[in-house]
Amino acid sequence: MRETWQLVRRGLQLFTRRGRIILWLYGVSLVLLAALDAAALFLLARVFNLGSIGDSSQIVVNATASTLVLILLLFCLRSALSSVMTYIALRQGAREETLIGNRALATLINPRTELSADGLSDFYNSVDRGPKELVLVIFHAVTVPCEALTAVAIISALVVYQPLTAVIALLYFVVVAIIQQLVLSKRSSDIGEALVKHTDGVYRSLADIQGLRQILHSESVTSALQVTAEARSELTQARAMQTFVSTLPRYFLEVILAVGLLVVGGSTYLIAGAPDALAATSLFVAAGFRLLPIVNRIQALTLAVLAYAPTARLALRRYHTVAMPKYSSPTKTHNIVELRDVSFAYSTAIPETEPGSDVLRQISLELEQGKQYALVGPSGAGKTTLVDLLLGLLVPQSGSIRLRPTIRTAYVPQETFIASLPLRNNVALQWSDEHIQSDRVANALHRAGLQDFTTRIADDTSLDPTALSGGQKQRIGLARALYTDANLYIFDEVTSALDMETERRIYETIDALRGRATVVIVAHRLSTVQRADSVFYLDSGMIAGAGTFAELSDSLPAFRRQIELSQIDLSR
Repeated sequence: MRETWQLVRRGLQLFTRRGRIILWLYGVSLVLLAALDAAALFLLARVFNLGSIGDSSQIVVNATASTLVLILLLFCLRSALSSVMTYIALRQGAREETLIGNRALATLINPRTELSADGLSDFYNSVDRGPKELVLVIFHAVTVPCEALTAVAIISALVVYQPLTAVIALLYFVVVAIIQQLVLSKRSSDIGEALVKHTDGVYRSLADIQGLRQILHSESVTSALQVTAEARSELTQARAMQTFVSTLPRYFLEVILAVGLLVVGGSTYLIAGAPDALAATSLFVAAGFRLLPIVNRIQALTLAVLAYAPTARLALRRYHTVAMPKYSSPTKTHNIVELRDVSFAYSTAIPETEPGSDVLRQISLELEQGKQYALVGPSGAGKTTLVDLLLGLLVPQSGSIRLRPTIRTAYVPQETFIASLPLRNNVALQWSDEHIQSDRVANALHRAGLQDFTTRIADDTSLDPTALSGGQKQRIGLARALYTDANLYIFDEVTSALDMETERRIYETIDALRGRATVVIVAHRLSTVQRADSVFYLDSGMIAGAGTFAELSDSLPAFRRQIELSQIDLSR
């Protein structure tokens, strides 16, 4: 339980000041409502004035209509006020859940934030699942002690008329609570851990299947279905057990009351005799009307807290975000980017490297405003890492990077993701139409070679990625970059899925940027970079050569070999 209270304490730090105040008022109101319970029970005990006549026992009823009405009003007022306060508190809880999730999303959406290997589950857990369960745990944790105080108030009312009955009832309910806690609490915690584990496993499987479904063969499909079915079976079993365990206290409510009558009545009979035993059982029934549901809620809420805690902890996870470096201006006014002796190493191993070994070593280059450059070299040479450095996603361990203060960068990755949004929103990368300029969307589509798509700008239908060819997706990615009107464009294999004619038109568009914006093209197909003003050839994390396409062909044998393999005719 200590870990659970630490979870609550840390979770409260994520609440707003308003949220903490309303939570505090909610707890105070529950305590005050406990006083209404005690007052109603006190009056009820006076109505059923318990006594004895001679050797026989009887219950003497002393009540006026106004007293009975007052008791009824107290019980009704307690229930009504409890419902109102719970409604207000849960409404605020929903707002806190939204804010906690939004703050997590603001961190995760930053491309410089380091995610786990399965980044998709980070979004699900930190933005939705974790905040939802955290808010529930906090509200349940506040409710449990307040409900306990209500039980104490009821027991206190019993003390006034039947001290012996109060002591026996208190001991009985404490024993019942301890037994239930020992039997069910460990099970609830285990179920909560299983839910986190199996939910993440199912999410990972579904994400993998979604990404691979176009290339799965029959045996792969069978394997995927079998593994996912097994994972979902374990998940659904854990969910079923969570529901079952949470309902067990309610199922034993009648048993607890019946056994309680025997315990209270029998104990009082042995200690004080038959008349007091009748009085004790009568008052126990009256108190049990309010006390047993409270005990049931306390146990149910405690089990829920233990079951939700593992998922709630996901909302507290902290992610490391690479700080945005403060770049100095280039030393030369005509340069937009300058790298001087830049080296970089990943803290964890990547294929073909050791942890901490340099992926890039002593990289120096200059990018002039309006010129076009190409990054080429074998796979694993460090091209992607260099691009990430240019984008500010990574910070070098040594060396310096200088950027023009007015730089605006647009990046087109190898694979273009199509969002479930209309065409105009996909191009402008806006989830609402408020800031979308349709004329700019049309211009970007036209320059990207998607003239036929301009008629669909006003269409509110979301794009279907399965209905788009690879080339259309890449051209939408190009249109996104052109929409931003950047002054530094980085294209990563932008024409890899295009036919020769479309590729020619795309590079005409890119060539038209010459003089207006700096362009960096990352390419394996050397035919696409022949017109670059300068080509940087990376090999083993170093710039092995730089110059025009022709100069590099003459001076660098490795580059010349790649040209020959590409069957490019240099004589033309």
